[in-house]
Amino acid sequence: MIWIPAILIFSPCADRFSLDAYFRKRKNSVVQYSNQAYTLPFLMIWAVIGLIYFFPGFWKMWSNGMDWFMTDNVRNQMYQKWFALGDWRPFFRLDHYPILYNAGGLFTVIFELFFIPLLLNKSTRKIGILMGLIFHLGTYLFLNIFFVVLVIAYFSFVNWHKIPFLREDKEPHSSTLKIASPKVKWIGIGLICMCIIFGFGKWNSWPFSVYPTFDTLVEEESRHLIYDGISTSEKRVELPNEVLKQEYSSERYGQIEYTLIESQRKNSLDTLLMDHFVTIYSRKFADLQAVEIFVEKQSILPENKARLDKQLIYSKKITLLPAR
Repeated sequence: MIWIPAILIFSPCADRFSLDAYFRKRKNSVVQYSNQAYTLPFLMIWAVIGLIYFFPGFWKMWSNGMDWFMTDNVRNQMYQKWFALGDWRPFFRLDHYPILYNAGGLFTVIFELFFIPLLLNKSTRKIGILMGLIFHLGTYLFLNIFFVVLVIAYFSFVNWHKIPFLREDKEPHSSTLKIASPKVKWIGIGLICMCIIFGFGKWNSWPFSVYPTFDTLVEEESRHLIYDGISTSEKRVELPNEVLKQEYSSERYGQIEYTLIESQRKNSLDTLLMDHFVTIYSRKFADLQAVEIFVEKQSILPENKARLDKQLIYSKKITLLPAR
């Protein structure tokens, strides 16, 4: 939502489907740009889209190698997501067929690592785009994950000029051709460099970040954060983590949760982030006087779920403002 418009701002993106183009055409003042002026923004946009896919694939292989897709990890990744969605189930139980979910995991890694070379080669571009659509359809059907903005960006792969009713009757002629703005090149290079830096650094920030990598090996007994709120009437209630998922997005929260649990194991818990969680809950539930955060060990097997262990890792009292 930021990277692509940053490139388009300095490109001739208003030449066809815009009011500017309509009024210029009526005044017969059409401006013609060189092929490079149109090609360069697309290449920059495609590169950043490709990097969004590349780093999740890179980290899957770097962290785990073939174990990521050759073991039951892909199945457990699905179980963990279903668990997080509140016992959601797909229309087809892919988890009952190891050969299918292992093949799906292999397909995912190949697609993520090789999308850029497939896309930038004219002869394989359609294969890369088809693999991308299959990937997004699969994550939607079996994980209920749909990266809407990323899929919308696939419209940049369409050659609109080849659609008959959108084709110009006559090509504009001009003795001089405008070239691409140097700002397109430098903004594109800057975006690509920042995506690479944040991707290899595996950093989550804004406006640059590595997309959720799902690179961990998930076990059948998974650890999750549980939030208990204590009201002013001393009543204890389990707070829904959907509140935090709305704040960060479901996929991002899952990665943050895993990072916090791992840091707690190493005795380096991020207390500032925990404080922020408490602040979010205090805004949502006005009668809270304290929040306790636990790590809970629980089976994520759909047919055999059980809570196995619960450990308090953080608690904080909420300062209540006096009523006016």
